[in-house]
Amino acid sequence: MVVLVKGEGYIIGYNPKMVVGHSAVWTLQTMTQESSHWLPSMDSGRLLVLTWLLASLVFMTSYSGILTSMLTVPRITIPIDSLADLVAQSDLPWKLEAGAMMFNILADSTKPEYQETLRRMNGSIIGCWVSREDLVEGKFAAICDKTSQKKVMSWDFSTTGQCHLYITSENIYFSQMSMAFRINSSYLAGTDRM
Repeated sequence: MVVLVKGEGYIIGYNPKMVVGHSAVWTLQTMTQESSHWLPSMDSGRLLVLTWLLASLVFMTSYSGILTSMLTVPRITIPIDSLADLVAQSDLPWKLEAGAMMFNILADSTKPEYQETLRRMNGSIIGCWVSREDLVEGKFAAICDKTSQKKVMSWDFSTTGQCHLYITSENIYFSQMSMAFRINSSYLAGTDRM
């Protein structure tokens, strides 16, 4: 800005005073969002000032918005994010869905936390959806499939406006489902399209 104002003043024959000091103070005041009493007297300097002010407005607004959102959203520490975390604590009991394949997965596993999960479980539930109110109230944790957990979380948020539940980042097992039909079954053609 100093070069532009001095160059324009030289061409027109006008000698502006204290351009370097005014420009430095003006830049500092703009960055701290304070008003400035000095403006360049020529058009090119004023055009540069206008561009600088608009760019500063965009940057400062974005920065203050991001800073505000980062300061107002609380950081939540997740105490249980895996089966190892679950068996390491003793405050929250947990249950498994009755008849689910999770019983077999835990029983057949050689991992100690899987064995401990099965040994120390506090009973079973019919299903996560049926026990959703007890889950939301924090009476126990449930080990269920992700689809059921997401449905319960959606129900909780839809009814209360808050989400009281969390799905751990650890996947206990991966499974793919398949369907078996008799050879030349009439259901086969419809199923193949899926």
